Amino acid sequence: MNTDKHKPEKVDKQALEEAFDWLIKLEAQPDDDAVKQAWSNWVEKSESHLQAWQKAEKTWRLTAQLPKLEPQKSLASASIAAASKRTPTPWSQHKKSWFALGMAACLAIFTLPTLKLHLTADYITSTGKIQQIELEDGSKVYLSAASAIATDFHANKRTVKLLEGQAFFEITHNAQKPFVVEMDGLQVTVLGTAFDVRESDSVYAITVQNGQVSIESPARQEDNRFQLSAGQRLTVQRSTGQTLLSKINPRDVALWREGVLFLEETTVKEAIEILQRYYPGEIVLADSSMEYKKITGVYNLKQPEKALHALVAPFQAHVHRVPELISIVTL
Repeated sequence: MNTDKHKPEKVDKQALEEAFDWLIKLEAQPDDDAVKQAWSNWVEKSESHLQAWQKAEKTWRLTAQLPKLEPQKSLASASIAAASKRTPTPWSQHKKSWFALGMAACLAIFTLPTLKLHLTADYITSTGKIQQIELEDGSKVYLSAASAIATDFHANKRTVKLLEGQAFFEITHNAQKPFVVEMDGLQVTVLGTAFDVRESDSVYAITVQNGQVSIESPARQEDNRFQLSAGQRLTVQRSTGQTLLSKINPRDVALWREGVLFLEETTVKEAIEILQRYYPGEIVLADSSMEYKKITGVYNLKQPEKALHALVAPFQAHVHRVPELISIVTL
């Protein structure tokens, strides 16, 4: 199994997250005096804020000057010009706009949220790579591809924050020190068990292989506590907060550790979000009518391009490669 470990410098994590949030606000509202004043007040509040801001700003400036961006822009212009000279077809007529969309997705690699993730994570994996981690208490974490976690262990509590992607946990039992996994507003608490957690743009999902977990969502006004046992999965829609409790064979939990993607009544949108973490390039779903169609199947994550073709084939959809690192899915 491949390993890929990234350790940040010793800068206050909370302050660093806030610093990147301020960078995003200032980039989005450069002429807003109120935002500038609030940012200035935040920086002057403490030495840790100042250090975090200096690190965030320096990192952003260095990354923003990466020379790869200009060649990509030139490539986009050349490809669009070439496309305009060809005889129009249903595919080539839309190719320019989809190509521009795909290039924008590729350039998004260098956005502020991505920098923030790399600087706040204790462990982070790249596309297609899975990492096995042993934490200081002996618990094991299998970190899926393009995923990240941050750890925070204290005398009476063990906390891991899933910053992005998916992870499977095998927790060492300790009744005096509960183990908590956090995903935005969700908290998964265990004493000793094995379970999988996943976050994407669409959903949060918690699946238990053995033992029990307690899930709490402080942001929800009602029904904000859940108890899951072996073979149960809780899915939470990020946009609406709607929850779905379902059953799964414990043997099918976290099959991604073996290079297998098992989907059951999963939307195309969610399936592509999962596959994206293993895919060599960006996947763009050009037809929104496909997003909420359901699929069930087993796919080989070691061959993600074939998996994408197999995933959309039941809907007579097509995958177009433009140019090398962008795949457009169309009906």
